[in-house]
Amino acid sequence: MTDRVLILGGRGRIGSNVAADIATHTQAQITITGRSPEAQRSVSSSLGKKVDFLVLDLAEVDKLREAIRSLQFSYPLCWTISLPRC
Repeated sequence: MTDRVLILGGRGRIGSNVAADIATHTQAQITITGRSPEAQRSVSSSLGKKVDFLVLDLAEVDKLREAIRSLQFSYPLCWTISLPRC
């Protein structure tokens, strides 16, 4: 079975760097989410065939749950980055 990684918001600075590192150093199949369908082309061209793009707005909770369920991840990993308000 191929390892799978889901990166929510993978078009941002942090998410795109995490995706690039995973693509470079592993054989995992990566799924990146984002709100813009136009981002799919840039993801495919910059990270190659190991990366899929899923149009997903995190406000759509049911769609998010279905995405997590359907992808059958090998190692679920979640984290939150919290920045102080200016």
